[in-house]
Amino acid sequence: IMIANGINPWIACMVTFAGSDIWYFSYMNSIYLCAHFGTQGKFARHSAMVKLSAAYTAVCIVASLISIPYWRMLGLIK
Repeated sequence: IMIANGINPWIACMVTFAGSDIWYFSYMNSIYLCAHFGTQGKFARHSAMVKLSAAYTAVCIVASLISIPYWRMLGLIK
């Protein structure tokens, strides 16, 4: 579908890769679990991590949208 519409598949892979680190439940991120249990919940709290994940989601969306003109310049989008 992407190739038929003039979009390089690399873009789909890159956007998917960047957005795949988003999580909202504690069991979805093993690094968070290690930080939480390693500090006995003192430095890594789930409520703070959800806020950071939401911010990361927003950054990924904005960065993807900002990149569209650059991808067009490189010829990855026609």
